[in-house]
Amino acid sequence: MPSFKKDNDTFPEIKAILVGERTEDGETEKFNVVFQRFRKEQYISTKWCNLIFENNTFFQEKRFGISIADGVDCYYTDKELQFSTFYYARQIFDLSECYRSATDSEVESFTTSSKLALDNSEAFKRMANTWIRRKIAMINDSQVLDNYSAKEIKSRAKLVGVDIDVKDKKIVIPKDKEKIKIILGFLDEEAYKGPFS
Repeated sequence: MPSFKKDNDTFPEIKAILVGERTEDGETEKFNVVFQRFRKEQYISTKWCNLIFENNTFFQEKRFGISIADGVDCYYTDKELQFSTFYYARQIFDLSECYRSATDSEVESFTTSSKLALDNSEAFKRMANTWIRRKIAMINDSQVLDNYSAKEIKSRAKLVGVDIDVKDKKIVIPKDKEKIKIILGFLDEEAYKGPFS
């Protein structure tokens, strides 16, 4: 793993924090590692006034730092990754190849959803490759279409620069495969607002 380094007063983005142990038994080695996803509020920034309590008074801390929570999101042991929620685990690792694909009946159900408007559902089903099927499965499992209206989804998409059209209270799924990927990626919470874009 690369060391954490400061470059021209900027710090690289932290995706996760990990700690682990390596044990050896003869010729066999074993690794146990715990991972915690890192959120931006865990930075202790020099831009703020950070006060540390010591000896009955507060002192201003002017150094950069991070805060580590007491929870664990993933645990790796015996060549197995364990986690409590897939949602948090995939914020640390790319697990897209490990997720199930939607069945034909799930794809059919997706195309007839009351929240979606497709011009040509047959063409969509023909283009539903493994990537699209995985996204459909993840969207179904997260219940995002059940929990949010088309209007709410459109408004949240706009905040991160994703264009979603709504017609008759339904999300319009375009014919263009690249635009479909953007919308499905957003519905699967793949889109995020970067510092520059």
